[in-house]
Amino acid sequence: MEQLWEEFTVGGLCGLCGNTGMVDTKSVSPAGFPCGINAPCICPNGRALKRHREKDMVVEPSKKTPAGLQRFWASWNETAQDYRPLTSPPNPAILGWWCSGEAGDGSYSTMCAWVEAKDEDAAMAAVKQDWPPARKMDWRFFEERAPDWTPGDRFPLSDWSKERIK
Repeated sequence: MEQLWEEFTVGGLCGLCGNTGMVDTKSVSPAGFPCGINAPCICPNGRALKRHREKDMVVEPSKKTPAGLQRFWASWNETAQDYRPLTSPPNPAILGWWCSGEAGDGSYSTMCAWVEAKDEDAAMAAVKQDWPPARKMDWRFFEERAPDWTPGDRFPLSDWSKERIK
């Protein structure tokens, strides 16, 4: 697999996904039929993303935290040059946030956030509070997670984040 992927590298970047880890070829055929995929790439970032997702797919939907809230794992492509949230730390619903990469041409950064809220709409609103939609938020995924789920070693927790999840 690695040899195959190396054939698609251009200037140190994956020529399939631009180092985002995701290949998105979704479109509509000339005949008007949906076609294409949105799936992990064969590059190291895509394989890591796929392993991470497969590990986390066993989730009991709507299982709540002791406070009666749900937890979500979100990712989006942030087009603002300064990808940081408006406040530091961000609003209390954000348990942690990370920039996990950027496009080869610098047109966007790939962001991730761990969010705790009463439901998905409230969680999305919490993210948009610190990363306003005026910055053109392009969701990659927004998935519910079990209350005891953590983002893993690739996403180290900041001190403020550790305080929030106690």
